[in-house]
Order: sequence, then structure tokens, then C-alpha cells
Amino acid sequence: MMGTLGMSAEAVGAYIRLLCYQWDNGAVPDSDDFIMRCGGIANPHAVAEVRLKFGKTTEGLKNSRLEDVRAKQADYRQKQAINGAKRWVGNAKPMPSHMPNACSPSPTPSPTPNKTLGAVAPPTSDTEWLSMLAINTAYFGIDVKREYAKAGSWCEANKKQLTRRRFVNWLNRAERPMSADLVKPKPTQAEIDAEQARLMAMVKAQPDPFAKFKT
Repeated sequence: MMGTLGMSAEAVGAYIRLLCYQWDNGAVPDSDDFIMRCGGIANPHAVAEVRLKFGKTTEGLKNSRLEDVRAKQADYRQKQAINGAKRWVGNAKPMPSHMPNACSPSPTPSPTPNKTLGAVAPPTSDTEWLSMLAINTAYFGIDVKREYAKAGSWCEANKKQLTRRRFVNWLNRAERPMSADLVKPKPTQAEIDAEQARLMAMVKAQPDPFAKFKT
């Protein structure tokens, strides 16, 4: 979170939400209107703060550190797939040209030593880590950003350090909204697109609340 110390609380919250959007969709649309709606920003000045965390590409706005994490995970999965293929090829044996006269019992396979697979590289910053928690299905229905603020206030009042382990324990004890306990089917992409189109139409139909601030 050191990179967000100079940002307003509103801008930090929008930054986390836009990181989640980039993780799912690949890039964030280069639009102040979209940044304000998706990030939940009411103050236009916070848009400039958030834009500093993203670079412009042909696909839209992207956070380079998040893309580094994505690349590391893809590289790890590719290496594991290659290693798995090598093990299969190395253990393959040719089929016999003819059946033996007498079938001998199959030899007892020798135990193979356990190999500990390397874990996927964790996020390199607290902001990226929080964005991963926000899209984790284990915390469906929990406002991770709000719980992080509550945990920080509690730690400050009790002179404790807000570590990642302490915050995960905090989230595991957080109360979920009643609606989060209901099992809902995952919406299809067509339903998601239709809902986004409906919300955008509603937003465009509303008068611009920031018109008086524009010159």
C-alpha cells in the first residue's frame, strides 16, 4: 500500500476496483466517465489520481504491475505443463512385439518421493493483494475495502500491526449480508453484458451532477 499513501481514500478504493476489472477483462476503458462509474468516484479530481496508476495501451488503460503478476502466473503454469509432459515421455515404454508365453506378475511399483510444487507468486503489493481478495469467491458478499478500513481502525486503536494474516482472519470472521448466503447461479456473459448496457443507459439518462464544475 506504500504506493497509495499520497492518494485520497476515494481514489484508493477506485484503484482497487479498477484493478479487479483489469484482471477480469484485460484492460480498463480509457474514459473518465467509465472510471468514475466503475470506481465509484464522486469527485472528478480523484480521476487524475487514479490515472497515474495506469498506463495507456492500444487496448485501454493497464496497470503494469498487475500484468507482471499475470505473466508470472502464466509462465508458472506453462513450466508445470512442460515438466508434466517430460515425465510422461520419460516413463513411456514400447509395446511388446508379441505376447510372452507366461504372464508374469506385475512388479510392485516403488514409491516416488514427494515433490513440493512451487506456489504461484503472490501479489507484490498490498493493493494488488486486496484486489485478489475482492474477487475471491470465498469472500462473496463481503466489502473487502470496507473491512480493510475497519481492520485498520481497530489495529490503530489497539496498537496492533495490520498484517496480511491478521486481515485474512478478520475477513473470515466478517459477517456476510443475508443475500450473500443465498446460492445464486453464476450469470452468463450475455446477462452481464445486458445488465451493463442497462446501467449505462440509466446513467446517461440522468443529468450530469458535475456540469456546474465543468468550464
